Amino acid sequence: METLEGLGLAANILQFCQAVGSFVNQAHEIYRSGPAALGKVNDLRGISKDLHKMLSEMQRQDT
Repeated sequence: METLEGLGLAANILQFCQAVGSFVNQAHEIYRSGPAALGKVNDLRGISKDLHKMLSEMQRQDT
């Protein structure tokens, strides 16, 4: 059973890292584009909410 829990945690960490990468890429694109990219801010907010949710789930699994 511990093996499956470890595998689940590893999958969550990988998913979190992918989401962080997406967040950073979007943030950089917005920074480069300036005011023209304001529509992408909503996408960034969505990714941020997803990251927060994933982190909360990972913390619950850790306890």
